Amino acid sequence: MDPLDDPLWPHFERLWPGILELCPGTRLAGGYGLFLKQKWLQSNQGGGLFIPLDRWRDGIPRVTKDMDLVVGLDLIMDADRNRQCLELLRENGFEVSKNESGKRWQYFKALDGTRNIVVELHAPTPPANSRKIRADRIRVKHNPSLGEDGVHGRHNTEAAGSELFPFWFEMNGLRMAVPNPVTWAVMKMTAAGDQWQKYKASSPEDSGREFHRLQAVKHGQDVCRAVAMMGAREFQESGDVVAQIRET
Repeated sequence: MDPLDDPLWPHFERLWPGILELCPGTRLAGGYGLFLKQKWLQSNQGGGLFIPLDRWRDGIPRVTKDMDLVVGLDLIMDADRNRQCLELLRENGFEVSKNESGKRWQYFKALDGTRNIVVELHAPTPPANSRKIRADRIRVKHNPSLGEDGVHGRHNTEAAGSELFPFWFEMNGLRMAVPNPVTWAVMKMTAAGDQWQKYKASSPEDSGREFHRLQAVKHGQDVCRAVAMMGAREFQESGDVVAQIRET
């Protein structure tokens, strides 16, 4: 892949190896994961896909400025690795969000006066009996709190099953994993639903109303993209994923 086609790649390329070393179970989700998987498939002619690339209505990978990382609960509950994750983000120029009392799962890196790139850490629901980790509606965090010395995961119940059957591939010498298509589609459907509800709840005079509609459409299209990029093995594994997460 030509890094010039992807302005996010130089930042991801520096950050990802350290993240994977701290938490080997990390999955690159969101639009950027879809973007890189599609670029990889295109470079390998997309053989054996559920829906071949030449049959897509829109075969242009969607560029994004966000990196959504689904991290393992083991990273959140291990105080040392948790702190090291925060330090790694800072070493790569990412600082915690300053709005809404500081979301410790969201980190910004300023490119210039008007543009940022964003890393968001996501985590599935922890077991109810866990003593070293606790969760509320918004976040999953170490117990007891590490204060400003640690990271949180954004609490995503829809990330259930993200540890199952990841898809591994290599690009520019960097090995990475994205979620299985079932979990990925559920995450994207949830995001689309959230944006659609905000669109419906806003008044026609609201300046942000159209933004929410377009975001809902974007996430909905990403559901189709996640499904279309399944290979034969992923298709077979999807039944096992559904069986394991059905009750979540």
